[in-house]
Amino acid sequence: MQPGYTEAEFRHEIRFLLAELPLATAILNATEDTILTQADAWSQIEYFAINGFTPSDLWNAFVEWMAYFYSDLVMKQHISEVALRRARILR
Repeated sequence: MQPGYTEAEFRHEIRFLLAELPLATAILNATEDTILTQADAWSQIEYFAINGFTPSDLWNAFVEWMAYFYSDLVMKQHISEVALRRARILR
């Protein structure tokens, strides 16, 4: 990403980049409520665990970024730490 984006441009670019991740694609393209747990995503996450980041670090970052940048579609459920695609009713 190049510096100098407006807030709206930055958010749009981050949403685009997140949507390219297979884990995000699975959530965003779901046609019904979908729960994705760390255990479900472990094999994909551990592949990227480099440079001192643990799979847990990456999972937490993924959930936080998805919940923030896709707040219209994704919510974080604190109790079990899952990324949950919101029901169509909430849109």
